[in-house]
Amino acid sequence: MNGKKYALNHDASTETDFESGIYSGTGVVQDGIIITSGTCPWIAKETGWQDGTPKLTQTLIETIKAKTK
Repeated sequence: MNGKKYALNHDASTETDFESGIYSGTGVVQDGIIITSGTCPWIAKETGWQDGTPKLTQTLIETIKAKTK
């Protein structure tokens, strides 16, 4: 995640794989071709947060369409 923004259900900046990344919250975050969501259906059920799956899917579709034009 070196210098890339990411979403996750918590700030993982102290974890090896994320320490050089930029935590950007629990929503859907896109940094270049990397698209992440901090809230999956399980996390949404556990926390009451909005499930990010529909927005994540739509962002992925829009990114693929833009790359194939």
